[in-house]
Order: sequence, then structure tokens, then C-alpha cells
Amino acid sequence: IHFSQFNRSPMNLNPGLAGQFDGDYRLVANHRNQWRSVTKPYNTTGGSVDARQPLDLKNLGAGASIYTDKAGDSQLSTLQLNLAVSYLKHISNDSLHSISVGLQTGLTHRKINYEDLSFDEQYQNGIYNPNLGTGESFVRDSRTYLNLNLGAAWYYKMTSRKEISAGIALHNINRPKQSFYNDPEITLDMRWTVHAN
Repeated sequence: IHFSQFNRSPMNLNPGLAGQFDGDYRLVANHRNQWRSVTKPYNTTGGSVDARQPLDLKNLGAGASIYTDKAGDSQLSTLQLNLAVSYLKHISNDSLHSISVGLQTGLTHRKINYEDLSFDEQYQNGIYNPNLGTGESFVRDSRTYLNLNLGAAWYYKMTSRKEISAGIALHNINRPKQSFYNDPEITLDMRWTVHAN
């Protein structure tokens, strides 16, 4: 999932940001349309809701997010549902410095449609014939897996209108299997995120 304004997608950026904002609730919606020059442009849509101190639980933050992505002729689609929780700890007596840590887990469902794809075996003398076999052995057209992300953020509140923050997150910690060919060696790589504001 990629957004141009990644800093406006906090639940996707760092689980440590869940519920860590000035206010009670935060709603976020994002949409990105890219690669318009290809036959079927890539579309990504996402949204999240998070709360600060839900159920009056001091220093806790919680949130949920949903992302959907569809890409290219194969209509390769991704649907992600995530839940996150974070905890804020003040690290100075004047509460100007604080750190939050967060955990996010969720399910990802990926699906591909092979019907609109063409393969080398379907060309005879340079002419495409969709009635010919693909020469491919498709094992599956979808996969669902659990994912795990961790994150932390530091905040320095200088005045009521001035704040510095920075964070680090590690995504795909469990390196879930993602192969449509059931190849156990093909896993989702871990991804680091470092950000500052």
C-alpha cells in the first residue's frame, strides 16, 4: 500500500501513532490513482479511525484501518484489515517529552485474476490466440495471511502550537508467505519506516 501523502496515513506509517494526537477521535481517508498510462490504472483506497484514551484508559490509543488496492490487467487486489493499540509514556517531569509504542496486527487477502492475462504460449506466428493453453500451472488465485507490525514514536511539545516528533516502525515482522505457487521461500519482506515531523 503506497500513498503519496504517507504522513497523512498514520496507521499505515507507524503503529505507535495510533491514538496519539490532540483530540478524541481521528478519521482518515486516502485515495491514490497511479500509472494512468497503462491499460488499467492502479487504484489504492484506505481509511482508518483511531481514538485517544478509548474507554477512558489513560495513555492508551487504539485504532482500526482498512486498505484496498487493485493493480493492472490481472486485477491483482489486496484487502488489508488492521487493528492497532499504542501506549504513551511521559519521559520528563514536565511532560514535554514522551514516547509511544504500538503494536498492529491484521489480515491481508490478496487475489489475482489470470483470465485477462496473455502468455507466450498463446502466440502463434506472432498472432495472439486466446483459445490456446497458457502453458502455465496456476496453483491458486488467492492467499490470506496474518501480519504483525511494531512501532515507536518520540514527541517533544515545545509550546501548545509547536511540536517535534520522530518515529521508527518495523512492518511484516512475521514475514508471511505470499506466493500464489505455494513456494515457502517467497515471503513478504520486512520493511523499516523512519519518519520525522
